[in-house]
Amino acid sequence: MRPRYLKHSDVTLQEKNLSDKDYNGLWHPVTREITIREDLSKAAKVTILLHEAMHFAETELKKRNKIERCINHDFIIYSTKLILILLIEVGLIKGITIEEVKQLNDRGFDQ
Repeated sequence: MRPRYLKHSDVTLQEKNLSDKDYNGLWHPVTREITIREDLSKAAKVTILLHEAMHFAETELKKRNKIERCINHDFIIYSTKLILILLIEVGLIKGITIEEVKQLNDRGFDQ
């Protein structure tokens, strides 16, 4: 995927072959870019997008002085998968099963 500028959120989204195998996705607060590893499954990519979007929201809240410190990262990891499972269960996300999400290794999604 070529980098895409998402004008309503003022963020650039891109998929790349990330060199560090420990990272499946990254939020770059200075450049306002979300990068997702290109060789992931659809379930993993959606999970990473939600995870990095939560870091984006965290950055915006800190910038506006709505929070004083970073959100607990375990909260972000758990919430990401829970939100995705809820969206699948109510039919708002198609093409990904709840089992696919449950099978994703949390360690791979906490960068």
